[in-house]
Amino acid sequence: MRRWLMFVMIFLLVIMSTQAFAQIRRSQLELFAGGAIPLGPEVFKDYYKTGFSLHGQYVLFPSPNIGVTLSGAYELFTFDGDTYVDDFIDEWEDYYWYNYGMDLDDYDMEAEGNFNVIELGVGLRPYLTPATASSQIFIFGMGTYNMLSGETTVSVDNEE
Repeated sequence: MRRWLMFVMIFLLVIMSTQAFAQIRRSQLELFAGGAIPLGPEVFKDYYKTGFSLHGQYVLFPSPNIGVTLSGAYELFTFDGDTYVDDFIDEWEDYYWYNYGMDLDDYDMEAEGNFNVIELGVGLRPYLTPATASSQIFIFGMGTYNMLSGETTVSVDNEE
């Protein structure tokens, strides 16, 4: 991790110190938001539904046709506790009945959960159009470091 961070820091220092940095294109800040759609794995898609996503990136231009992006993002997914509890009961009701004589339907179960992602990234944008064109077309490649965080809590109350 330290080597990767050192590489990124040196790379950014070299970009910022080049003479080509002061040219036609100005650095730009881009902010955008949208929906966060869980794509996989299946066990995640079953319990976490569409949430929201906030992204921001800063674009540096070391040359007129190359952009370097530094980005950050936050994504939060909503949790479907009812489906989680139903699947838990379906999976374990026979086990608890045969081993402990417990009927899981006699218990009031509630599940709460959250899951979020923080992304940090560095990318490269080679532009296919000149800097003076009114519409800009580019190819975009990015490497990200993703920090995942989630928690699921189940509370159980005996109805008897």
